[in-house]
Amino acid sequence: RGIQFASGGNYSTQIAWVNGTNDQYVRFHNGTSWSAWSKQAFNQNDLTNTAWITPTSQNGWKVMSGLRCAYRKALGLLFLDIHVYGGTNTSAIVIFNLPVGYRPANRSNHVPVISALGGSGFTLPGLQVLPSGDVQIFDQRNTDFHKLTVIIPME
Repeated sequence: RGIQFASGGNYSTQIAWVNGTNDQYVRFHNGTSWSAWSKQAFNQNDLTNTAWITPTSQNGWKVMSGLRCAYRKALGLLFLDIHVYGGTNTSAIVIFNLPVGYRPANRSNHVPVISALGGSGFTLPGLQVLPSGDVQIFDQRNTDFHKLTVIIPME
């Protein structure tokens, strides 16, 4: 049905619609080269039908009963929903590895925001997602239960 083009400085965006469908595709130019075309999920069915994928845990991490450790990709974003405990007590330890297609282009660091801390010696854990796909937790105690929900832009 058409192509829309937008440009700003060295960066450009193209959006294309497929004839006879509502499918929309987008690609970006970073000043040097174009990214691959990727289908955009803009309707409720595309988003709600995007399955959560359960990764294989590493280094002794376990999923809390009744909860999940999972990821999915929709709308050009990577969603992580992590509920884990009991892993190896080492800083920057890998919880799981994301497969190709679900990895961010750059390292992504996250620190939880909470309203109150309880107990003494409480350590606020952080999460780091690397371009290699490693999802790491750091500054934590292995006896702690960690609930981390993160959204990462894929571009």
